[in-house]
Amino acid sequence: MGVDSERGDSTESSRGSIWRKHGWPFRRGRFLIWIFAIFVLPHLVGLLLTLPPFEFDLPPIADDAELELYVVIHDHHTDLIVEQPEGFALGPKGKERAKYLEYAWGDREWFAMDNKAPLSAINTILLPSGSVVYLDGLNDPVKQTSSSATLYRTTLNASEARALFASLEGAFSRDTDASRFAPVEHKRAMRGAFYPGREFYLIWYDCNAWTVQMLESTGMDTSSVFVFTARNVELRLPERFEKVKRE
Repeated sequence: MGVDSERGDSTESSRGSIWRKHGWPFRRGRFLIWIFAIFVLPHLVGLLLTLPPFEFDLPPIADDAELELYVVIHDHHTDLIVEQPEGFALGPKGKERAKYLEYAWGDREWFAMDNKAPLSAINTILLPSGSVVYLDGLNDPVKQTSSSATLYRTTLNASEARALFASLEGAFSRDTDASRFAPVEHKRAMRGAFYPGREFYLIWYDCNAWTVQMLESTGMDTSSVFVFTARNVELRLPERFEKVKRE
C-alpha cells in the first residue's frame, strides 16, 4: 500500500510538472495573448499597412440625376450594380460606357484564382491577404445576373451617387498617375475583369462587409460591423431597397 501511495504521488507530481512546463500559455491570461498574436495581430498590421485611397477626379454628375443601384445576393457572396452616370467611362476594356457597372471585392486567391484549397483558406483566416476588385459592364442587371441570385433595388440621388463612385473607385490600387493597374490573371468563368485592390482582405473585413461599407459611404442608415455573410448583408439593407421580382 505504501508503494502504491508513492507511485500515486509520483504520478501526480509528474502531471504537475507537465502542466507547469506545457500549460503556461493557458495561465494568467496568456492563452488570450496567444489568440491575439495568432488571429488578431497580423490583421492589425495589415490594416496599418493599407494605403489610403488615391486621389482622382470623377466626372461631374448632374444635380437632378437619379441612378439605379442593385445589391446582388448570392449564396456566399454579394456585389453591387450601379447605373453609370452620363459622361462616365469607368467600365472594363471594351465596356467603358456600359449602362450599368458591376463591382465586387474579395480575396485574390479565393475570388479571382478560384483557389479553394485548405491552405488558401487557412492563409485567408490567419493572415491579411491581397484583394481584387471585380468590374464588369452590363446592359440589363436583372437579365444578366445569375437566376439563382436575389436582387434588391433602390435609386440614388446625385450626392449619394458621387459618394458611392468615389468609394467604389477608391477600392482599386492605382499607379502614380492615379490610373488603375492592369487586370490580373483569373481562373473564374466570369465576364468581367479583376483588378488589384487597395485594401487587404482581413478576417473581420470580407467581401460582404465591403458591400455594406460601400452603402454606408452614401450616408445610408446601415452598418458593416459584424457583417460576414451574404445573409448579414440582406438583413442590413435599409428599408428603401425593394426586392426585384424575377421571372
